[in-house]
Amino acid sequence: MKSSISELYYGNLYPFLTYKPALEETMRLLKATGGRCDRFRERLPEEMRKEFDEVVDDKGSMLLAEMGESFIDGFRIGARLMLEVFWNISAAPGIEENER
Repeated sequence: MKSSISELYYGNLYPFLTYKPALEETMRLLKATGGRCDRFRERLPEEMRKEFDEVVDDKGSMLLAEMGESFIDGFRIGARLMLEVFWNISAAPGIEENER
């Protein structure tokens, strides 16, 4: 098994492509929402479907951006935790020197 660092360096880690909801409730909601969108789209007049598709695509792009930001934030939190656990360094912004 290759190290995560080398996989990251060579561009082989794609968390957004391998995302799978951990909770069954999330999966259920994703499927239900997809079905509702499809049914709604079918009821729209033909001239509105393209605009609706664009709105749905824009929403998907926003979701991917939010997931990316959440991943980055989570990675930073994990790095701060490792600093604190392994080196007893409090790396959280706003921590005063005398609190470390």
